[in-house]
Amino acid sequence: MLQRGFATERGKDHQVWVYSKDQPPRQTVTRKFGMEKFFYGPENSQADRNITRYENDNQSTIQQFRLLPNGEKVDNEFSATLISHLEVRSAFLREEMVTSFKKGMSGLGSIFQKPDQLRTLYKKYLEANPEELEAFLRRNFIPKNKKAQAKRLIDAALDNMSDEAILASMGPAASMLSALTQTISEVAKDAQNLVLAENASGHVRMNLYRNFTYRIFRPNSGQLILPDTTLCFTKVGGAAPFAQESDKLEGVVLPLSSSVAIVGSKSEETSFNLRTLNRLLAACSFKSFIAKNDEKEFRSLSGRIGKYAKLIDDKALDFTVEDLNLSQK
Repeated sequence: MLQRGFATERGKDHQVWVYSKDQPPRQTVTRKFGMEKFFYGPENSQADRNITRYENDNQSTIQQFRLLPNGEKVDNEFSATLISHLEVRSAFLREEMVTSFKKGMSGLGSIFQKPDQLRTLYKKYLEANPEELEAFLRRNFIPKNKKAQAKRLIDAALDNMSDEAILASMGPAASMLSALTQTISEVAKDAQNLVLAENASGHVRMNLYRNFTYRIFRPNSGQLILPDTTLCFTKVGGAAPFAQESDKLEGVVLPLSSSVAIVGSKSEETSFNLRTLNRLLAACSFKSFIAKNDEKEFRSLSGRIGKYAKLIDDKALDFTVEDLNLSQK
């Protein structure tokens, strides 16, 4: 739906230049870039049918947008629908879900291998959930006048439990985490395809983008690139290829061809320049971006790939026992 706008037509093929981090640019055809068999489920899946129908229904409108002059306002509803469709279906979203989950589970799993941290974990849990400790004492017929002493004994028992015993106590939880980590790829795939099977245009997320004013951007000279994530959201503190409800969004960029982009903004009057947009688009690329030609400036942009392509910052996944919320409420 988008790639041909960044391609050179040669016979039946549409050729693009692919830029990846730490690799020289290479030329390929659009039907091979980003291609993965059965990405949206088995052949003729509901998700795949919905996507095909959406693209067929809207290809002509995108072609019309590519012909509009610089600064022209474009339909708000169509733009919001297109953006919500593209962000939900990307490989970036699925792979980052898996990567973030595995990083988080690795951090949690490391806690399960450290006896001292487990003791702290148990104590914090009992402290945060006193009703469970009370229920345990009642089940064991501890008299009211002995409860304070029993609690002190439990605390002392945790302090004096052998490292082997406390590690063994978390064996079932560690096994569960391991099993979850092994199946997360399929879980993420099924979750993404379920969303697309229900609605390929992502209407649930459209409310995040309806308050933007959308205009056509045409550079005076030079060419736009297309990230493999297709989108760049600008927000307070940076940019991202996928918007989250907690983000303070400022705008969104969607390249339609090497010479045209849709730019959404909360401000009626905004000014853009090609260099800034391409730098943002490259940084929001997950693994690569495509362009119509092999240009020196695009080669330099390849070093920015992946800078903003994260769902969760690595620092947020680097946690300790103190960061865990152990309350059941």
